[in-house]
Amino acid sequence: MDDIAEKIFVTGYTHSTDFPVSESSADSTFTQYHDEGFTVKLNSKLSAFLATTYLGGSDDDYSYAIIPEGNGNVFLAGLTYSTDFPLPPLPFTPADSTFEGSNEGFIAKLDTDLNILLASTFLGGDNNDYPSSLVQDDTGNIYISGYTQSPDFPGIDAASADCDFGPYYEGFIAHLNANLDTSVLGATYLGGNNYDNANDIALDALGNVYAAGWTYSRDFPGISSGFADILFGGNNEGFIMKLTPGLTLLSMQPITMVRLTLPKSDRVVTLGSHFPITWQSNNSVNQIAKSKLYYQKNKTKWKHITTLQGSPGSYEWIVPNVLEENDKILLKIILKDKKGKMLGMDISDNYSVIQAAP
Repeated sequence: MDDIAEKIFVTGYTHSTDFPVSESSADSTFTQYHDEGFTVKLNSKLSAFLATTYLGGSDDDYSYAIIPEGNGNVFLAGLTYSTDFPLPPLPFTPADSTFEGSNEGFIAKLDTDLNILLASTFLGGDNNDYPSSLVQDDTGNIYISGYTQSPDFPGIDAASADCDFGPYYEGFIAHLNANLDTSVLGATYLGGNNYDNANDIALDALGNVYAAGWTYSRDFPGISSGFADILFGGNNEGFIMKLTPGLTLLSMQPITMVRLTLPKSDRVVTLGSHFPITWQSNNSVNQIAKSKLYYQKNKTKWKHITTLQGSPGSYEWIVPNVLEENDKILLKIILKDKKGKMLGMDISDNYSVIQAAP
């Protein structure tokens, strides 16, 4: 990342005892036989080290993410196995001062010359915690995302977007003030009944929070008909979620949407008959270049029915004789713009059952 003076900061971890650490660095101590977090400041041409520092304690430490403040100070996020990870002395009170589990997440703040540890805090509960990304809002506060094995992750309560901890590990988002002190401002889990991870995080101009990651949970919260992708395929799926600045779930309205209105529920369909398919969309008609219809038989591969220009809103499908009696079919519609980008998708709510022609 770049600071305001067009310098480059890099963070990570090293096993090298001869890593080029500055004499005046915030942390010049390397613990032999362990990994140590580091941060480096370089010039914009990458031709010279301007400052370097370790950051860690007497066990393994891993720094994964870094962002700048407007004044050139930097925030780091990572995880540590060091119970003696450096925290500023009293009267500084970190947002989370407790090390639990075999490792703990950490957030740290260094000055622009990497000479001073301005603030730091643990971040996690009574098991292992893995921060991986962070972002700063317009007020200076910090949002952090990652995953956790802690059922008591700090800051989560009944008002959180997701306050339920799954059986394995959960994605999380946490909210801290710019000083990393006093307490966790808020937090939420993100996940279902399997493994979940919120790898990355971003904010929009209104301060709303976007989290992206992956999930093995087929019951991942907030996903419903009309979204860009509602199908869970393979062993895991990527996800994107939008939350309020207070980490409550926004009304889950997709930006673009199409909804099948017929068929709406279980229905018997006769081979060779005319079967009406209808849909509604909240996209501008001028945006929609094509409407593509598909059917799926007995959970097999989707097959193309037709491609229509624009979005006429209805189509009379002649049920093909390649289907057989008692086959169960689903219908799907996809709307695309002139560049081929998907504007919306929907799948019929339930199966229609094929019967033979009389």
